[in-house]
Amino acid sequence: MLEAGHRRKRLWAPVLALVAMVGTTTACRSADDTVKLASTAGTSMTAPGSPEAAATPSGTRSGSGPAGGVGSSIVTSGGTGRSTSSASVTTASVSVSSTVTSRPAATDAGAASLARCAVLAALPSGAARVRTLTADLDGDGAADTVTSYALGTRPAAGDWHLRVSFAAGGGSDTTVAEDPAPGEVRVLGAVVLGASSEPGGEPVRPVFFALTGSGASARTVGLYRVDGCDLLPLVDRSGHQASFLVGASVGHQEGLRCENAGYGSTLVEVQSATNAASGYDVTRRTFTRDGNQLVVLGNGMTRTEPDAPEESGRIVGCGEVNLAG
Repeated sequence: MLEAGHRRKRLWAPVLALVAMVGTTTACRSADDTVKLASTAGTSMTAPGSPEAAATPSGTRSGSGPAGGVGSSIVTSGGTGRSTSSASVTTASVSVSSTVTSRPAATDAGAASLARCAVLAALPSGAARVRTLTADLDGDGAADTVTSYALGTRPAAGDWHLRVSFAAGGGSDTTVAEDPAPGEVRVLGAVVLGASSEPGGEPVRPVFFALTGSGASARTVGLYRVDGCDLLPLVDRSGHQASFLVGASVGHQEGLRCENAGYGSTLVEVQSATNAASGYDVTRRTFTRDGNQLVVLGNGMTRTEPDAPEESGRIVGCGEVNLAG
């Protein structure tokens, strides 16, 4: 019996040795894999020369971890925003978390204008009869530039332009459809017209006056305004561009006046005609602005006056609006 027992031990010894060897190898391999995984988590997640590395101009890396695991943090700044990624690796699990913070939206009105308006091409090299004025047309507190110009040596309908260049960047260029011959299209000046505030609490934006036509004894004046990135004419209730005559002759006189009615500036159109009694029949109509539309305030009243109106052939009380030049 004893000899049989020794014989069985000798038979099982190789098997037990093999089992022990397999267990040791498995444990080593598991430990080796854990070290490799931890080592990988502790290095940068961006390979040198990769597109991600090229898109990351600067960054810092740091790694530390408790016993039995590795912690890694990669912080990259630059470009259009900042991204923060963190990785935590242990022998039992792998956890990756990332947070991306975008650049805050622009709050400065000038920066917002630059972001939303298209880049304005340079003034054409063949531009002629160039006139400019400066005024804060978009309400951001900085002076913008309005330019009138013509293309060609003998401009006709469609050759005249008005453009606005915003101080914050971008702008708009629009064609004046009318032919102002024998005169020219010319910017005259800007003034706040209408309500003292804009819908939604936006800054008040002025309108500017421009010559758009001429005749034997009178010139035509149009009004324009910035709406977003666009330069638009003010229109009447029917949607047609609003325009006014400014001039004087023996039989008739026309002009404009700006007045402050307490709740916002108004525009007064003055028309008069010589009567048989050597007096003048004078009609005055008052307009205010509703968005990009001119609205009549009440009906125009006609009165007989002994003298020609002060506004005959003039624009009065509208700030720096000037017909001369």
